[in-house]
Amino acid sequence: MKGSRDSARSLAVEVVGATGPTTATSIGTHKVLYCVAGSIVFHTEAGDVGLAPGDRMERPTGVTHGASVGPAGVECVEAFRS
Repeated sequence: MKGSRDSARSLAVEVVGATGPTTATSIGTHKVLYCVAGSIVFHTEAGDVGLAPGDRMERPTGVTHGASVGPAGVECVEAFRS
């Protein structure tokens, strides 16, 4: 479903993969992440949130975060709400 959009709910879904650390960012949309493979730890001012296969996290609009990807990389499904 890469890049598909459900217009009834205004939801975009994208499958992403990563293999290294990320820098701190703040995105202007609400994001839902579902980990399908590997692992990742998101770093926020409120604390760290780790995801492994089967875990889901919601990141509200404007939350600044960075991330550390696990040793095997990570694959997540991301859904954005407008």
